[in-house]
Amino acid sequence: MTLHRLWPLGLLALALASTGCDTGRKNPPNATVRVLNVAPSFGALTYRREQVVLTNPPVPLLYQGSASGSSAGSIELSYDEDTYSFTASARDPATLADVDRDSFTKKIVTGTLYTFVFLETGGNITHTILESPRVPSDAAKAQVQATHADEGLPSVDLYLEVIGTGIAGATPWGTIGFKESLASREVPPGVYELTITEAGNPANVLLKTQAFTLDAPLSSTLVLSPDAGEGIAPFDVVLLSPGGAITLVDPSLPAMVRALNGALDQVPRDVAFNGQFSPPLFSAAAFAAPTAYQPLAAAASVPVNVTPVGNPGVLELTGAVDLIPSRVYTAFFTGEAGTLGLTFQQDDRRRLADAAKITFYGAHTLQSPEILVLAPGTDPNTAAGQQQPSVVTPGTISAIAIAPGTYEIWLRVFNADFTAVTIVGGPVTVTVAARKLYGVVTSDNANGTTIDMTLIDDFL
Repeated sequence: MTLHRLWPLGLLALALASTGCDTGRKNPPNATVRVLNVAPSFGALTYRREQVVLTNPPVPLLYQGSASGSSAGSIELSYDEDTYSFTASARDPATLADVDRDSFTKKIVTGTLYTFVFLETGGNITHTILESPRVPSDAAKAQVQATHADEGLPSVDLYLEVIGTGIAGATPWGTIGFKESLASREVPPGVYELTITEAGNPANVLLKTQAFTLDAPLSSTLVLSPDAGEGIAPFDVVLLSPGGAITLVDPSLPAMVRALNGALDQVPRDVAFNGQFSPPLFSAAAFAAPTAYQPLAAAASVPVNVTPVGNPGVLELTGAVDLIPSRVYTAFFTGEAGTLGLTFQQDDRRRLADAAKITFYGAHTLQSPEILVLAPGTDPNTAAGQQQPSVVTPGTISAIAIAPGTYEIWLRVFNADFTAVTIVGGPVTVTVAARKLYGVVTSDNANGTTIDMTLIDDFL
């Protein structure tokens, strides 16, 4: 059996930085098209023009155009004036085939900047198109527009103000509801913040972004986007500009952090942040049992320590982590007693309409085994590996997405020349459902040669 149902989330976390034009063009490009994906229930989209994939192999159009909130690019293309058909497709996790989700025809006109925003409504993908004149290269002002792409968010007022100005006495830029947009406006180049309030009620501030820069002679788009499952911010704001896409956060919000104990001795530990040991943020964190998420003030280089329970004088781990407001993290520590190591990673809690996510936490010491997720009764010794290999490495976190169903999870390793295979873990039978977030902690069995798997999160 081939593992065509299994595909790693590395595909979903690949940062895009793509700027290009169609091959074979003989004349200078006439118009610019930017493309952004803010449809949260789909792993990734593939954007095509007239059934011709723009890159070969196709590059996924990631949710919010970036990975982990970092600036990492949307797709920006140059087209000649003409009428084209455009399509957004999403991969079926059961078959790995691309399924067309939204198609439309649009005339592209010389001298125009187009922004295609793929969004979600009623579980389906649709789109919004923004059009604005191309900004002259010698323009002294910046150009900015906005659109509302979150079907769960009611109509809101937007205030675009110079940083530190506030909105007291200010007139809103405009009011927009779902799939509505504000036409482009010119503003002096500078540092701004966007405040979003309940429509008609400036006292009810829903979100106030971090500072961001609008430069001349550039054109940018502010997109109100679903929160993608973190559950802290009511929604997100994506800033789309020639340099790519970045998710703007509300600096007043905390981060959310949990701890996962993967110490090889499997003894509980205390986990402290900011030097606060009495009490620590997490007391007596048990092995392979993630703690509840706790709020923590977001900042750069936040100190973190792991100690024996009730003994802050013995620092088994000393480190520092960066926390982004409204984001969710797991502090996963493992290793020998006294010399623990930390993997600190932002959690991907976006739930997919047609897939489950399984995250593997490597608390074992054997080599990095291959993850096999097979139909029950399949021989793991002879089963072909999935198209994109996925392994669980000691001390690391890795994730896959898989179609709903019942499976057996196996772990196997090959010898140096790949002529022999050894099963080192499994079978563990699981049933997974769409929109669920599952976890597996791998650890050394007492026999020293095999790996145990402990099921956590939505498996419980």
